[in-house]
Amino acid sequence: MPSAAVVSLKGGVGKTTIAVHLAFFVYDTLKETVVLVDGDPIGSSARWAQRGPGFPFPVLGLDEKVPKADWMIVDTEAHPDPEDLDALARQFDVLVLPVADAESLETAIELAPILERERANFVSVVNRAPPWPQTDGDAMWSELEKHGMNPATTLLPASKAFVTAKLEGTSVLHCSQRMKMPVWATFERFGKEVAKRVE
Repeated sequence: MPSAAVVSLKGGVGKTTIAVHLAFFVYDTLKETVVLVDGDPIGSSARWAQRGPGFPFPVLGLDEKVPKADWMIVDTEAHPDPEDLDALARQFDVLVLPVADAESLETAIELAPILERERANFVSVVNRAPPWPQTDGDAMWSELEKHGMNPATTLLPASKAFVTAKLEGTSVLHCSQRMKMPVWATFERFGKEVAKRVE
C-alpha cells in the first residue's frame, strides 16, 4: 500500500488541509481506496470529517487498525523532533512538507540534512501561494530548490475554497464555493506529482 505522510515543523501551514485533499485526490481522481490516518493529537482531520456528512473513506486514529486499502495518507503530529522525522522517513513511501511563509520555509530547510541522511523520499510544496502579480510563492519555491528540498512544480494557491471545504466538512471538489474547480484542478496536478514519487 503506497503511503504518504504530511509533515510540518510549524503549525498553521495547511498540513491537515493537504492531507485531507490528498486523500480525496486518491479517492476522486485516482479512483482508488484510501485510508486517512489522523496522527495529530488535536484530531484535526477527524473533526473536519465530522462537520459534514462524513468522508467517503475511513478516517482513523493512530491506535486504530488500518484496513486494507490502495493508499494510506497520514496527517502527522506537528513539530516532530529529529528522531520522529527519522522514523517517518523510514516508515512512509513519501513525505510531504508544506511551506506557507518565511518561518516555515526556514524550518523546512533545516530538515534537509536529516532527510538527506535518511535518503528520504520527500517533496516540499509551497502552500497558500498568493495570486499574481505577487511573487512570494515563486520566491519560496526558488529557496526550496536552492537548498535541495525537492519542491513540487505546482504551487497551491491561497483560496477561500479551502476554507469553505473545511467549514462544510468536505473537499474543495465537493464544496459549495463557486470558483472551486480551478483550485481543485491545481491540487490534482500536485496530487499527481506526489503519486509519481511512489511509483
